[in-house]
Amino acid sequence: MVSLWREWLLGRESANYKVKSTTYARISGTITDVSSAGKTIIIEPADGNEAVTLEYNERTIFTLRGIIQVEPEQSAHAIYDSDNMIAKRVMVGMPPIELTE
Repeated sequence: MVSLWREWLLGRESANYKVKSTTYARISGTITDVSSAGKTIIIEPADGNEAVTLEYNERTIFTLRGIIQVEPEQSAHAIYDSDNMIAKRVMVGMPPIELTE
């Protein structure tokens, strides 16, 4: 059965079967706004560049480290599709604690 499937695929014109590649980007910084109504999260990069607004959906994976919900002023790292600005994975944790003497 696999052999028949392979022969059928190889016999088809490859132009009919184009695969669109996805371009992913990443950002690390501080969350400045979260909207559950608009399903967006804004992250200001740690390097001082312009803030990035990402959409999220039911396929976005959120990983919360040491917190129970996503809020502004938390540190975040996100991987997103740069073509449509949809977050694929967002890792959120408390900002680093500065030690003082």
